[in-house]
Amino acid sequence: MSRSSSDSASYFGRLVYSLAVSIGVSFGAILFGTSVLITSTAAGAVYSLSLLSAAFSGSVLTGAALAIPVGRYADRHGIRGLTALGGVLVMLGFCGFGLSTTPWQLLGSWWLLVGPGSAMVLFDPGFIALQQWFTRQARNRAAGTLTLITGLAGPIFIPSTTFLVEGYGWRVTAAVLGLLVLATTTLASAWALRVAPAPATIAPALETEEIAVADGRGLPAGFLPLTIAVVCTMAVLESFNVHRIARFESSGFDPTMLAWWAAAVGLLSLPARFLL
Repeated sequence: MSRSSSDSASYFGRLVYSLAVSIGVSFGAILFGTSVLITSTAAGAVYSLSLLSAAFSGSVLTGAALAIPVGRYADRHGIRGLTALGGVLVMLGFCGFGLSTTPWQLLGSWWLLVGPGSAMVLFDPGFIALQQWFTRQARNRAAGTLTLITGLAGPIFIPSTTFLVEGYGWRVTAAVLGLLVLATTTLASAWALRVAPAPATIAPALETEEIAVADGRGLPAGFLPLTIAVVCTMAVLESFNVHRIARFESSGFDPTMLAWWAAAVGLLSLPARFLL
């Protein structure tokens, strides 16, 4: 049974907290867990750092290629099915990564599974859902809650992944991360998102002459410069976050110490997330 956005307020905690945990675990595994898995004490002992970087970078590109169709599907049908499917793909990708013995197996696991899956389980579909579920006032609170909770991904996943790698090896750890993503996305889609309201009918677009355009093709003014700036910023941040432990390790720093320092940096971001 579908519910309106206003009715969904009574399910605020169920929807927002479960979605935040699902996105936080997925983000923690895909980005922060990977930053540990590519070190020389993990997959870096089997594959070169350049190959591992290509695997991760390629997954970002394949995920980006699916962003528009995933967004359109979410607009029309909601994110419940996407969350479930994305969790399965990410799990298969991480298990394939852990079982890989050749470069093509490594690249295939990331490019064809983790990348497409990440487009379905990370922040973009989540914010589409908040737009659909809540009124404007509740939406701001929901977005702030989700952003604050997911800020714990780094402090939790970097040291815990390091512990698992040291105790059980990187291949088992990769499988564990994939299964964690599957468990949280399945729980979110099977239980929490059952009460999500159906996507609201999108209001008719404004007439072209009522929209300020930058280039005469219907794009809002400033859209292209803002898009380029965001792409460059995210490229730098993603590259830094996934490579920072491996780079400092290559300079002689202890990976375990680096993991705790990286986790501490993540904790320092929480006050800003709370204030914003």
